[in-house]
Amino acid sequence: MRVCLLLLAVSVLLLSGCAASSNRANGVTDVSALAGSWTLVAIDGEPVSVLLKEGGTPPTLTIGDDHRMTGQSSVNRYMGEVDDEELTVGTFYVGAIAQTKMAGPEHLMRLESRYLARLAGPAEARVVDGELVISTNGNETLRFTLGVRKEDG
Repeated sequence: MRVCLLLLAVSVLLLSGCAASSNRANGVTDVSALAGSWTLVAIDGEPVSVLLKEGGTPPTLTIGDDHRMTGQSSVNRYMGEVDDEELTVGTFYVGAIAQTKMAGPEHLMRLESRYLARLAGPAEARVVDGELVISTNGNETLRFTLGVRKEDG
């Protein structure tokens, strides 16, 4: 009887530990928390404004309640879908991203490539102080502010 109780207690502890680790940083598990139009403000901790000093517009991300996402990745438009099954366990994963294939200035093409690679995931997504933060292995890779910014000019 003691062995059974001990095994039951260990099982409960192990299962609660697994549940805690999958959501340890309070990652988003419902797409409705991500729904909206977002503008990239930092990539790998570097302000996008610094990367755009030669001109251009910051990447955007729009996520719908239907899990579909679209946006501008600097030069090209892109689309994909947030994986609902992965999101329910706290993982932000997009997978395949379709995009237009226009060429642009080299600095924008580098930003676009870097952005799309980090967006595809897998990662963790959190909304912190009204900003969408996407992190990989505990390191912030993408930070967005709510609302799509239009550049003057």
